[in-house]
Amino acid sequence: ALVDSGSQAQRLANIQLRQARRGRTVQLQCNLKAMPVTVGSNVMLSLPRYFDGEVYKVMEWRWSAGNDGAPGITITLMEANADIYAWDVGQERPINDPLALSIDPPQTGTTTITQFVVAMVKYFTISSPTTGAGIRYSFTADPKTSSGGTEYTGQVSYTGTPTLYSRAFRPGYLDGALRTTVLS
Repeated sequence: ALVDSGSQAQRLANIQLRQARRGRTVQLQCNLKAMPVTVGSNVMLSLPRYFDGEVYKVMEWRWSAGNDGAPGITITLMEANADIYAWDVGQERPINDPLALSIDPPQTGTTTITQFVVAMVKYFTISSPTTGAGIRYSFTADPKTSSGGTEYTGQVSYTGTPTLYSRAFRPGYLDGALRTTVLS
């Protein structure tokens, strides 16, 4: 978007940065009660073991089949808390301020999870849009550092419906956002 003031540009950049850093993404497989949900709408999501009553924006909506073969809906949600959009006039810097021109390291991209079944065995793969990034994953907690969790080296088989936590890391880059996926 084109803007005509430095303060507008700073505010938009700040929102985009906060979304990239805090933008937790969740993919849920739902029954048909999720039909009224539309892309772009906000929903309140509570997962008792993880968080309670957080606001998420619907990014994707598609038909799917449940584990029992019944029709369902898969929705992809991205965190949309109000503090992402908060702005304090004191955050504005004059354009001639050398600090306003400093450049942060690039952000490592968020991982992508792909699930598939071969000969009745369930597998998942993880990828990152950032070339040269290493990927760490865990079934128990966020792999918060480049040495946390397990190093991803190729497709992994699994049983049941575990929760997968994954994150990409690359030296000289900001850590990738946490991807939390309930495998089906």
